[in-house]
Amino acid sequence: MAIASDLAIHGSCRMSLVNDHFFSTRFGMILQRGSPYRDAFSLEILQFIDTGLMNAWKKRFWPVASRCVSGTKKQPVRALNLLDAAGTLLLLLGGALLASTLLLGEILLGRIISSNQD
Repeated sequence: MAIASDLAIHGSCRMSLVNDHFFSTRFGMILQRGSPYRDAFSLEILQFIDTGLMNAWKKRFWPVASRCVSGTKKQPVRALNLLDAAGTLLLLLGGALLASTLLLGEILLGRIISSNQD
């Protein structure tokens, strides 16, 4: 797990885990189209989930959460300031300067070429 290895290397929680509420389906089986086993597998998996067996297996066999995951605190939300966007603004400014320099170079080169042809 990336969070646990980062904790082991750096000694502090530099990563956090976001709860995933996007996918409600937890498990599935891949079977051929029209397989007679599809309904049987679906029912058994649903029974595992309903009876709590899936949670028991999860507690027993899945990796234990580290202190970074289990003790995740919500950070207070704060407004963005100019320093938060400084890198992006510097890239934008650099791109604008490069584009302006190239435009000026094209204009000067065009004038030099047209004056040499006259």
